[in-house]
Amino acid sequence: MKKTKVVNSIVVFSLLVLVMLTLTPLVLMFHASFKPVGTLTKETREVKLYPINKSKNIWSLRLNQDVRKFSTINLLVKGSRGGEQFKIIFHDISGRTCAMDSSRYLKNGLSQHAAILRIPTKDFSIHALNPGLPEKIAEFITIRPNNKDDSIFIDELTLDIKRFTLANFIDVLTSGHFGRYFFNSTLIAIIITLGNIFFCTVVGYTFARKDFAFKKLLFMLILASIMIPPQVLIVPIFILMKNLGWLNTYFALIVPSMVQPFGIFLMKQYISRLPTSLEDQARVDGATERQILFKIIFPLSKPALAIIGITTFMGAWNTFLFPFILTNTTRMRTLPVGLALFKNLQGADWVHLMAGSSLTALPVILVFLGFQKYIIAGLTTGLVKR
Repeated sequence: MKKTKVVNSIVVFSLLVLVMLTLTPLVLMFHASFKPVGTLTKETREVKLYPINKSKNIWSLRLNQDVRKFSTINLLVKGSRGGEQFKIIFHDISGRTCAMDSSRYLKNGLSQHAAILRIPTKDFSIHALNPGLPEKIAEFITIRPNNKDDSIFIDELTLDIKRFTLANFIDVLTSGHFGRYFFNSTLIAIIITLGNIFFCTVVGYTFARKDFAFKKLLFMLILASIMIPPQVLIVPIFILMKNLGWLNTYFALIVPSMVQPFGIFLMKQYISRLPTSLEDQARVDGATERQILFKIIFPLSKPALAIIGITTFMGAWNTFLFPFILTNTTRMRTLPVGLALFKNLQGADWVHLMAGSSLTALPVILVFLGFQKYIIAGLTTGLVKR
């Protein structure tokens, strides 16, 4: 009894470790996608600026960053005689500005003793920077007194970075052709999934219920084709698509994947286990083969169809090689290809890369959660003795 408990504890612990190892990359990806800056594991909390110019009592500080990712501006500032007021001004590359007057926070003006002033960036009208673009990049900041004869002294200026932001997702969705990539992946994945569900069921039903010449040989060829790596087929498929004039079209991305041999095998095995009594009764009542297929076989095969649907959708959604080889314009690229090119263009911009990866992974996660009941039923069918 004690030995059994030890074994069970080891099994449970091993499963927990496996789940943690599986989920950790996913959690890091989603966490990084909400960070304004940083990497998968590192996080930056503040940015410190140093004056690049001070002429006529005007302080200039180089920024060249997106203002949306900052929450607060912190200044250690004092006046020469006390009572001074000043303005903080963001400048974009085209000379547009947005400013904030210190009188909103210091009714009596500055003191002769240095004090920290904290100003939320939400109080600035940053939409005036780079109008028409989601990024609100300020090239530099200027701080100048309202009265040109006043003198102010700044010891240091820091900007606190937000803990979470949705700006990364907005940037990814509005930058380049990400919307087109998303549409292409969605259209291709849905059509391929529906095609496999239909054709695999029809062919599987034929192999399970009908007798015809060379039936066993054809089924063995289907099983043998499962062992062929998809990479081996890329050259003949490319030549075929080129000869048909389908390169850089939806036909090239959809037709070769409309029916998968594994789906045929799965449906043949599943339908073979279904009782034939309902079909025989339907034939006695005058039902056609089409009616039997759509009104009996399809409803009874929901668990197997769910497995085909989720695996086919995930494969079509995540595939990279075939869309990369068979397309050459941004109009026909899918999300994995677009994301790879986005990575090359953006370099090591981890937060935007993770935001794009999160948007790519989210539909698959939602589909899996929506069909998990049928998937589990399909995987466990036949395991329980009745």
